[in-house]
Amino acid sequence: MRVQAEVRFAIIPEWVLFADISAQAVRLYGAIARHANLDGEAKLYRKTLAAELRCSVVTIHRALRELVGIGAVQIHHHYSQARPGQRLASSYVLRVTPSASSVEGGGFTDASRGGGTDETVVNESPFERESVPSEPPGEPASKRPRDEAFDELASLDGGPEGMTKRELRRIGVMLAEIRGATPGVDAAEIRRRAANFRALGWARGAAPSAGQLVSAWAKCAGDLAPEAVRARIDRYREQLAT
Repeated sequence: MRVQAEVRFAIIPEWVLFADISAQAVRLYGAIARHANLDGEAKLYRKTLAAELRCSVVTIHRALRELVGIGAVQIHHHYSQARPGQRLASSYVLRVTPSASSVEGGGFTDASRGGGTDETVVNESPFERESVPSEPPGEPASKRPRDEAFDELASLDGGPEGMTKRELRRIGVMLAEIRGATPGVDAAEIRRRAANFRALGWARGAAPSAGQLVSAWAKCAGDLAPEAVRARIDRYREQLAT
C-alpha cells in the first residue's frame, strides 16, 4: 500500500498496541505521537487532546494514567515563573521501545526537556519504584524498604497484599498525584485527610476509597475541629436549600 505524503498518520508500537490498557489509552498514544517532534516529545494541553479524541478531559486523564503505568509516556508539567502557580502546556515524551524499568513497572529519567526562561519543569513521580521496588540480587523481600504512604493509601482499597499488579500500579499513580500536590506527604497525612473525609460526612461518613480521597485531597487539607465540620455541613445544606 502506498501512503500519500499529504496523509497524516501515527505509528503505535506493538508493545503499546497489545498492552493491558484500554482502547482509549492506545488512541491517546497515537494522538500524542501525531504531534510529537523527532525526539518523541509533544507539548499539549489536555483539553486539546480531549477535543481531538472527542472525549472529556477526565477521560484523557485516566488514559494518561494507563500510559504512564506501562512506561509508555513521561509527563513533564510546566509552570510559569512570571505568574507563580499558573500551569502551562505539559510535555509528553513517548517511549518507542519498552525499557527494562518500564517492563518491571515504570520509572522516569531526570528532567532534561522543555522549559524556556519563563517556565519551570516538574516531573511526574516514579510511582512503580514506590509501589513495587526492584529487589537487589540476594536480598530477601522482607528486607526491602516499605513505602508506608503507599501502604496507607492502598489500605483504603483493602490493602496491597491482595492487589493485582494493575491495581498496584493504579495506587502508585494516585500516590504520585498526591505527592505532586503535597511534596513529602507521609502515611500520617493520608490517615489525617481520610479522617477529615469521614468527618465531613461524604460517603455517609464511611471511610473513603483511595480514588475518593485523591479526588477530594485538597478539600480535606484543613485541621477540621468538630465545630468547623459542623459549620461546613451547615453551609453545604444552605447551598442545597437555595
